[in-house]
Amino acid sequence: MRALTVALLAMVLSACDAGRDGRELETRVVVARGGYTTVAINTEAQVMETGSQLQVRLLAGDDSAIPSENVSDTAIWRSSNSAVATVSDSGIVTGLTDGTVRIVGELGPLRDEVDIRVSSAELSEIRVSTDNALINECSSASFTAMGVYGGDAELRNITGLVDWSVSAASGVGVFSSTDTDGLFRSSNAGAATVTAARNGVTGSTPVTVLDNLSQITLPVPADQLTPSKSVQYLATAAFTDSEETIGITNNATWSLTSDVSGFGTIDNTLPVKGLVTASRTGSATVTAACGGLTTSLAVLSGSSTEVVDFFFDPSGNSIRRVFVGATTLQLRSFVRFEDRTASDVTEDSIWTVSSTTSSSLTLSNLSGTKGLLTIQGAGTITVQADYIDDSTDITVPYRRSIEVEIFSP
Repeated sequence: MRALTVALLAMVLSACDAGRDGRELETRVVVARGGYTTVAINTEAQVMETGSQLQVRLLAGDDSAIPSENVSDTAIWRSSNSAVATVSDSGIVTGLTDGTVRIVGELGPLRDEVDIRVSSAELSEIRVSTDNALINECSSASFTAMGVYGGDAELRNITGLVDWSVSAASGVGVFSSTDTDGLFRSSNAGAATVTAARNGVTGSTPVTVLDNLSQITLPVPADQLTPSKSVQYLATAAFTDSEETIGITNNATWSLTSDVSGFGTIDNTLPVKGLVTASRTGSATVTAACGGLTTSLAVLSGSSTEVVDFFFDPSGNSIRRVFVGATTLQLRSFVRFEDRTASDVTEDSIWTVSSTTSSSLTLSNLSGTKGLLTIQGAGTITVQADYIDDSTDITVPYRRSIEVEIFSP
């Protein structure tokens, strides 16, 4: 029995070692693939309450810039004293009892560490402040929350730990959980109250947004929009009482409209707004709105290289199949560019029937079902597809035809 217990324990320890070695190997692969040369720990605070949790992040980068790539879920985390605080595989620290603990984050051969103090002192007051209580319409302001703890009135910066809100009735702006901690983004003129809350304790301060927005401008991006490349659009604002112009990309509300079905999307959520991703070639309109003003910009999505071929799938000039019952056949059209990449343009093509011997074969040119051949019986049909590359001034369409023959068994 003793021998069996020892054997089982050895197996468990071996499995643990294997798992640890596997994680370490995984992190080394991440370092190699990412080209990372340095890491840095980022934390919302270095003092935390007992019973609370704190997200600690490990950021990776190279020597050319400050580390910014979040690799917390891949990193290996360690606590120097798990009786004071533990740390999860994703970097979440849980405070257990008073004391100071060192949290270490490792990514392959790279590592960083931070000391976290756990304190049972209770939060008694939150003091909210800002250097910009009076701001331009559609601009932003940073707020700071200082927490007063315990009988000795210890003061801690808890900006990243509190829940931020602004009086809802005002409609002047928002705080976002995906944005910078304590950053208020205005969208309309008016007065409001900014509140920070934690553990049932709140603190507030007023903010006023001036009614002074005069113009929103959307500069034309330097990059060309294509179905294989996203482009960032920016918005700037001018004011009635100043010659200053500021960027309001992340304060504005963005929309994208197009007559081309499924043209693409535009990001309207933080942390990235105004990023257009096109799925098809064609034209569209980008609109930014803020402070009751709207501005639009016509955009064009074209191929990054010239079209050199237009072809069908199934390929070839003809298709012959036996009729085995009512069914459908999806014909698709593609363009091939000079860089040898291809793009599905089925929904951008015009589908017509040039000849047919039977009403049992019908072709759709309706959006969403373009190129769909419905087969109800035997017969022959010649299908034609035309495609115009809207990214050029050429109005002569690319054209291909295919003959489909359905014969009786």
